[in-house]
Amino acid sequence: MNERVDSFEAGGKHISLPVMGVFEIDGHGKIKAWRDYFDLEMYMKQLR
Repeated sequence: MNERVDSFEAGGKHISLPVMGVFEIDGHGKIKAWRDYFDLEMYMKQLR
């Protein structure tokens, strides 16, 4: 698992969005699945 803040431009506005990522690792130590979770409402408020 990891936590990070993604920053980017969208709709002409600067967005900073906290994100949590979850990785599934296979038997060889390689990532086999990667899922990100974020608060959609926090994203939408920054677009307004």
